[in-house]
Amino acid sequence: RHIPLHWERKLQATEHHEAQRIRWSGVGEFSSAPGTGYYFPLIYAPQAAGLALAKALGLSVDASYRWSRTFALLAATGVVLLAFSIYAPPPLASGLLLLPMSLFQLSSATIDGLSAALTMLALSCFMRLASDKEDSRPWHFHVLAIALVLLVSSRIHALPLLLVLCAACIYNRDRRRWITAGAVIVFVISWSAIAASTTVQLGAGPAGSRSSVVAHYLGDPLSFLQMVDATLRAPGYSAAYRYSFVGVLGWLDSGFPGHVYHRVFLLLFALLAVSIPPADWRRTGFARALLVSCAVASFLLVFFAMLVTWNPDSATVIEGVQGRYFLLPAMMLAYAMSAGAKSERPRRNAAGAALLLVLLLFSSFETIRLLLQRYYLV
Repeated sequence: RHIPLHWERKLQATEHHEAQRIRWSGVGEFSSAPGTGYYFPLIYAPQAAGLALAKALGLSVDASYRWSRTFALLAATGVVLLAFSIYAPPPLASGLLLLPMSLFQLSSATIDGLSAALTMLALSCFMRLASDKEDSRPWHFHVLAIALVLLVSSRIHALPLLLVLCAACIYNRDRRRWITAGAVIVFVISWSAIAASTTVQLGAGPAGSRSSVVAHYLGDPLSFLQMVDATLRAPGYSAAYRYSFVGVLGWLDSGFPGHVYHRVFLLLFALLAVSIPPADWRRTGFARALLVSCAVASFLLVFFAMLVTWNPDSATVIEGVQGRYFLLPAMMLAYAMSAGAKSERPRRNAAGAALLLVLLLFSSFETIRLLLQRYYLV
């Protein structure tokens, strides 16, 4: 437990073997987890299932944790495969799941990997409904609704994606779809209100209630935008967001060498180039514009959420934002710039697959090397 706070500490083989021998005591004890109270518990179902099964089999705590990670990875993988079967994500969106930070999160017991997968599933369902109305199926809409319930109730900056659910109702004027969309919206807003009012305050936090702070900035949005602008202009903040978007691992204490970030961004730009095939821009223009709007709103919500929960009233910049929080709006932009068209160019498809393979291998190699050097190699 001292490893995250002391660079000189490395995990020894004897410590690893000792940890493997720790068993479950069978005695429950409450432990607070500040910040997770905002998340709807169902998002943790894969991790909970892994832990429960491992405990039932009498496995060690170490093995149970690994089972939890495995179940989370399998759940995210299954969701991504479902997204591909509905509407193939653009190469750039797939590449965002292969960043070092994304791979690190997918292999952990957090909800970040599943959240990214649910975002991809929701966007694929929406684009199938928006661009292939004749080939879409009623269950695509229901999958979209379920994905958004799980996603938005655990990632508040995904809230703008509720607009795509309403747009999906417009594409098919079925009254039952509007009822479903209304139920989803009411549930998400109700849960968010309950969670915000009952979750223990994080960080220094505002002096007053969170609701009063939210009301203040909603009544004066210009002051909020000025705070965002001041944060982005502050020395080091924008660079930190770029680096942590690609990956600053561990307890935000394990960064890559500069050349790794440069090469990853070059690969992302190459994926962007092959993700923009010839398209019927008029036919999908509304869907694209809506996703761009959702991405911008989601980007701003990242700062808004941290401002009203983490930062004191005297703050001049918004603290607590990490680059990985921008993965969801980045995926929205990726779909907006490339979705809605089916590429007829085999060379473009082959180039995209090749670039994804290169990014996967490069990210995996650099991530493994960094973690070994940081936590194991003396």
